[in-house]
Amino acid sequence: MIDNVGPDVTSQVLIQIRDEMRTMRSAFEARFDSLDAHLESAGTHLSSFGERLDVVEGRMSELFRRFSQIDSDLKRFASLVNETILHYAEEMDRVRERLESVESRVEISSASD
Repeated sequence: MIDNVGPDVTSQVLIQIRDEMRTMRSAFEARFDSLDAHLESAGTHLSSFGERLDVVEGRMSELFRRFSQIDSDLKRFASLVNETILHYAEEMDRVRERLESVESRVEISSASD
């Protein structure tokens, strides 16, 4: 049955196969173009995300630096407060000793009168 097919039918079949191949290749090219566009878009989004991440990391570094400065300032302040408390405690001990000394002199004077 295939042997009886004429050259016109063969040409038509070949032309039809060629057209279908062109259509398939065109569809594949369109899909690849679409895929390239999606990949490019994803690359742009990733690049944008990377830039945002860099900004966030920069801000976090700045915040960490500021918190470290605050921590060091608070430690210095606590140290000064402790020194001040110790100083006034020593002063109060001296005042208490003077007061006890004066009270004991007054008691001795009162007893001898």
